[in-house]
Amino acid sequence: MRWRCCTARAFPTCGRPFQWCHIIVHWLDGGPTNLDNLAPLCSHHHHHIHDLGYTMTSGPSGDLTFRRPDGTPIATSVDLGLGLATVA
Repeated sequence: MRWRCCTARAFPTCGRPFQWCHIIVHWLDGGPTNLDNLAPLCSHHHHHIHDLGYTMTSGPSGDLTFRRPDGTPIATSVDLGLGLATVA
């Protein structure tokens, strides 16, 4: 697997190894069951998405966008080797 640490490492100070492969678009919502629909997250940021209302979307080229609960993106970008990720 190419992933070594949390996609959310673009959140300030996150250097944790990933523990979860988050499904970007759930299969019940029409998401595919393939690696392009997964993103590695540490437990801390995985819970931000599931418990605190943060969201993550993937663009056509695989770019990830993370948003705060109010919809505002965090304008920090990192190159994951899978495309450019923008973290909210």
